[in-house]
Amino acid sequence: MTGGGFFESMYRNARGDADGIPWASLTPSPVVERWLGAASAKPGRAVVVASGLGDDAEALAAHGWAVTAFDVAPTAIEWARRRFPESPVDYVVADLFDVPPGWSQAFALVVEVFTIQSITPQVRERTIHRIGDLVAPGGTLLVGAVGHDGPPIEHGPPWPLTRDDLGSFSTAGLEQVSFETRPSSWEGFEHFELEYHRPHLPGT
Repeated sequence: MTGGGFFESMYRNARGDADGIPWASLTPSPVVERWLGAASAKPGRAVVVASGLGDDAEALAAHGWAVTAFDVAPTAIEWARRRFPESPVDYVVADLFDVPPGWSQAFALVVEVFTIQSITPQVRERTIHRIGDLVAPGGTLLVGAVGHDGPPIEHGPPWPLTRDDLGSFSTAGLEQVSFETRPSSWEGFEHFELEYHRPHLPGT
């Protein structure tokens, strides 16, 4: 994934101190917690994109999901495994742009929190399509992102998303189910929380 060396260096240089990882809260993401609290979906196979230190993956596993959690940074995956040594989660080092065979449209639930905004806008549409491709027919995608409605941000990361950016999920074959905005601690920005659905194949 573009910027993989940047993320690996962040985790490595933190030397086991989560305070050195700006996006690591050591708790599940609010978008995941809210969805789990309201969801009626029967647990199945799930994947967490850029899973970091593992909190979202562990929350899903605790609710019965069979979870694969991947990150481009080997140190992040090693750290998550140390944090949760008895975990049923399958923690994997993988690149979003070169995922293992068999992952295409393979997951009933895909969770993406603060990944798209951390990758350069030049590959944003490709990133969105790669994430969308993980969602199985009949499956769900949860997205949490920092967003804004102003002009493009030239310097990052992060590079906040616009509503138009998120429209690329529709060209990836997904339908928007919900869109909510919440206050952000970053002045001038919002938190976007979205749910998408991939329709079942005809005749299924």
